[in-house]
Amino acid sequence: MDDLFEGRLPSESAEVPEVLRKRPSSLSSPVRSCPLRRHLVENRDSLKTWSEAPVQLEIVEIVDETPDTRTFRLAGAEPLLFAYRPGQCVTVALDIGGKTIHRTYSLSSSPSRPHLLDLTVKRVSGGLVSNWMWDYLSIGSSITITGPFGRFTCFDHPAQKLLLVGAGSGITPLMSMCRWIADTAAEVDVSMLLSFRTSGDIIFRKEIELLAARQRNFRIAITLTGQSCSDPGWIGLTGRVDRVMIGQRVPDLAERHVFPCGPNGFSDTVTGALREMRFEMTKLHKENFGSIRSPRSASCKQHRVTFVRSGREVQADESMTLLDLALAHGIPVDYSCRSGYCGECQVTCVGAVAAIDGEVIKTALQAGEAATNGRVLICCSVARGDLEIDA
Repeated sequence: MDDLFEGRLPSESAEVPEVLRKRPSSLSSPVRSCPLRRHLVENRDSLKTWSEAPVQLEIVEIVDETPDTRTFRLAGAEPLLFAYRPGQCVTVALDIGGKTIHRTYSLSSSPSRPHLLDLTVKRVSGGLVSNWMWDYLSIGSSITITGPFGRFTCFDHPAQKLLLVGAGSGITPLMSMCRWIADTAAEVDVSMLLSFRTSGDIIFRKEIELLAARQRNFRIAITLTGQSCSDPGWIGLTGRVDRVMIGQRVPDLAERHVFPCGPNGFSDTVTGALREMRFEMTKLHKENFGSIRSPRSASCKQHRVTFVRSGREVQADESMTLLDLALAHGIPVDYSCRSGYCGECQVTCVGAVAAIDGEVIKTALQAGEAATNGRVLICCSVARGDLEIDA
């Protein structure tokens, strides 16, 4: 196992965080009239399959992964099969303080286990939704989800060799892909390079060790970026992921498709390292956790933006996203991930906008043209001229 999983701490020396030693009684398994749920096999043909429509799900289990990361395991109130692509995400609708708040989370579960959905949520200091979920959701609670969304999936880029690179909670969609590959005995060679601050922050640690030990096609390395003195027993990698680390751990990089996921800064670092290594960038498939940023070439030009349904006309420069513009003026719009992959903020727009990467997109609608031809994601679009937005 040592040649597969690098940086394993001896189990007898590992400290068990207090939050993991004492599990609240509310997290115990609920008593059910049919504990083995044999009907899920015997009556499988009659089970419904989840679609994109909003669905209310029940929390059936809660797992503390680390002191600040928790998995909420969901099932249908009535037996339900979940079909999605590994790596995709869902939007959660929560009633917080009398307001419906939407947030998007990647699924850490795999469609190879179709009776349950896993949402792995990191508690963020000051975070409205993550803190509310931690404080108020328990076994038996219900939440509403919509989905699945997203293009960050190995299904869309089939390859025999993958490199999955993750930092912090960016591991969640990568774990979904790993579980699928392992559960289906897919003929895919997986290299995984993961970055966490300390050994106590390693999400899914025991499962990662099990994958490395039992799956001959998985090679996993973990690096810690925090102070080494805080992990005196750590014998593995330290430091941030860079071109040197990638080159040493993945000598066959050119043969792989790469899926990095983590904060914007992490993904940018990985992308820069790959460019320096002259990697074929068409085989890079990115996912960012966090807000989309404005284009670097933003100017101070002013444009008139009309929100048609709200009857508001405001001024916009070329640095603020259309979503931030709407929110700044109190204009109600749907949104969730702020990262351009959930699709919640898509609206019809007449005029010229620029995508966050600077590419100019003409969205002027002609008479009789399909509405989808003028649809833009306002979380990652800025004005490049006067606009009319259906909001």
